Amino acid sequence: MGWLRLVESGRPEGPYGVAIAGYPGVANVGAGVVSYLSEELGSKLLARVYSEYLFLPGNVAGISVSESGGFELPSVQISETEREIGGLGRMLLISSQVQPVPWGQLEVASEVIKYVTSLGVERLIVIAGYADPELIGKVLTFGSDKDMLERFLKCGA
Repeated sequence: MGWLRLVESGRPEGPYGVAIAGYPGVANVGAGVVSYLSEELGSKLLARVYSEYLFLPGNVAGISVSESGGFELPSVQISETEREIGGLGRMLLISSQVQPVPWGQLEVASEVIKYVTSLGVERLIVIAGYADPELIGKVLTFGSDKDMLERFLKCGA
């Protein structure tokens, strides 16, 4: 088991009805959705998860150094929306500049899930891209919550 560290940088203002996670990947779909929601709803950082399982782009271990001399470790950011969503309260948005390495994905995900459930989140939606030339332009919906799947289908998924 590698090292993981969660660092809170904000005070949770819940309640939180749902958390939405999106990471970079196929066509950057997940990260793009989280970025869009953050811009539309406003968000502020609550916490970051740091881990040896989060490499820089290109799967290189290390830190990012800015032109001004500052540095930053790769991390998973957990933010809360500034505005409440009707019937859901505030939303948590989860994203990162990088994907965890394959052998550490479950540990990083477990740390994130442990934190968001400690804040009262009962529903986690993960947004991801999927590449199949026969499905271009289609939205695929998978899940373990039948009611939620039906809601997505009613909205055109």
